[in-house]
Amino acid sequence: MTTIQTHDPKTGEVIDGPQIRPFAELLTLLDHGAAHAEASRVLHDLSNAVRDTGKAGNMTIRVELKPLKGSTSQLVVSAQVGSKLPKSEPAAAVFFIDDDGNLTRNDPKQLSIDGLRVVEPKPTRTVNTHA
Repeated sequence: MTTIQTHDPKTGEVIDGPQIRPFAELLTLLDHGAAHAEASRVLHDLSNAVRDTGKAGNMTIRVELKPLKGSTSQLVVSAQVGSKLPKSEPAAAVFFIDDDGNLTRNDPKQLSIDGLRVVEPKPTRTVNTHA
């Protein structure tokens, strides 16, 4: 446990505070260390996702305390770990639109070189757009 020291604002005297259990120790005690292990795993996954995407993310540790029914000195304590991992952008490509409204990788307004022909594959399935 850790002793918290404070100072009296009037006299400057050092005042010893209560013995306070470190928060990380509580996480190791809950559910045989499961909360601590989960927080460690989430932090690891979050660190990698931030590095890989170059975007921010966050994690939360929510600790809930409620009194045990009929007791004033016993508490039920639980912890829940969550995160919001950053998402990478989906792959994208530049397309042109032709006079028929279809997407193509080749600019339909670009002049072609004589003797050179670019052939795009025909769609394997035709979609009927007229109902």
